[in-house]
Amino acid sequence: YGLTAGMALTLTDMITRAIVVTKLGINQIGIYSPVIIWSSLFAGLILPSIGTYLYPRFCECKSDFELAGVINDSLRFVTLLMIPILLVSIPIRYQIIPLFYSKEFINAGNYLPWHFLGTLFFLWMYVFIQAMKPTGRIKTEGIVTIIACILDFAVVYFLVSKIGLYGFMLKFLISPILIFTFYIFYWKNQIHFKLEIKNILIMGYTVLSTILLIVIEEFATSNYKINFLIGVILLAVAFLILDKSEKNFILKKIKIR
Repeated sequence: YGLTAGMALTLTDMITRAIVVTKLGINQIGIYSPVIIWSSLFAGLILPSIGTYLYPRFCECKSDFELAGVINDSLRFVTLLMIPILLVSIPIRYQIIPLFYSKEFINAGNYLPWHFLGTLFFLWMYVFIQAMKPTGRIKTEGIVTIIACILDFAVVYFLVSKIGLYGFMLKFLISPILIFTFYIFYWKNQIHFKLEIKNILIMGYTVLSTILLIVIEEFATSNYKINFLIGVILLAVAFLILDKSEKNFILKKIKIR
């Protein structure tokens, strides 16, 4: 697995970056760096928690029903962590970027919303990937990983020359969505997996509210204060969708602080 899928991931990352540098110039890959770093930062905070929690849980599962339950719990956990990141960071990204970099990197904000949405799908996909190894499906995971790498290469190769850095950004959006969708059907076939209704609701709301923020900014108003207020309102609505136990947990944390 390490010599095939692992090497494919490394080579794909190197080759796709090289394509951007060759077709757009080294400055363009530099402009995109804040998006990658922040996405990696948020994912880096979440992924270790998922991995540490999930692997032993999957190893302990004695039935398909238990396995499906752990997957559903993990998808919900990831979604709840990403909701505030998406709804708060997207409206104020152009104000935050100069604080950490400079005004020369301001255009990175153009690509951040869709990249972050891709990060959400990547984290959902990662939950399914974590279930592959301890359940003896590592060969299938390797094949899917290589297919994803080929897809990433194709997206960057054909689109960067046509739509610039947006073509590079789509690498981080298209593959996670397609592979996540594949795993939904794969696990449905393997263990009769079904997304719980409450998860469909919160996951769907997260995607739609993120897209709504992007559409409002693009076609209605670019005033970051108004969009930030809309993001906060959408975050408050998300709170209403939570289970009673989840609401109580959040309220307790707020009171402690």
